[in-house]
Amino acid sequence: MKNDNKWSDGTFITKDDIFATYQLLKDTDINKPIKNILANITIQDQGDYIQFSGKADILMLDIFLYPIIQKGVAEKIRNGTFALNSFLSSGPYVFEKREVEEKTGVDKISLVKNMNTAFSGTYVEKYVYKFFRDPDSLLSNKDTLNLVYPTDKINTIPSVRFSTYNYLLPQYIALFLNSEKLNPSLRSLLLSGIGNTKFASLDEKKGKIIQNPFF
Repeated sequence: MKNDNKWSDGTFITKDDIFATYQLLKDTDINKPIKNILANITIQDQGDYIQFSGKADILMLDIFLYPIIQKGVAEKIRNGTFALNSFLSSGPYVFEKREVEEKTGVDKISLVKNMNTAFSGTYVEKYVYKFFRDPDSLLSNKDTLNLVYPTDKINTIPSVRFSTYNYLLPQYIALFLNSEKLNPSLRSLLLSGIGNTKFASLDEKKGKIIQNPFF
């Protein structure tokens, strides 16, 4: 485990949190499918590591990717004292609140940036998720859906497109090549490949060959 991994309250993530998570999944009905898979598995704390032994289902590989929870939170779930406002996250965002939106009457939860996260490149300050009861309710309130960016002047943009938009092949390629996350060396290689490729002529009468119709 990395030494700098922290929960949203600033405490470090430990092996005890992992052990408590899997014991909770094995001993309680919080997630019955996972409980069934862990039924034939023995989980032991061996000091430097946690040992899983027994007749394993292939789905154990998926369970090892299951999110863990803090030991203290696991204990609260066991004794029935857990509340949403005591939830802890190890990711870039943490639960803020749950409420009913006055205008639409829909359930809404808010996630805010986790100041103790080890993740970098987290630029959106807050996410708000709305849960609509039916498609008509969603469509009638689509103007309330947006993304808010933490700038000096709050800007909102529509986050849902309800009408289709047909991209042309060159537009797809341009969007891909202009992606900021594309490795510069890979971009150069792709541009070189496209530039040197000969495509069928768009004007067969004149015999012209267009080497790069995309730009």
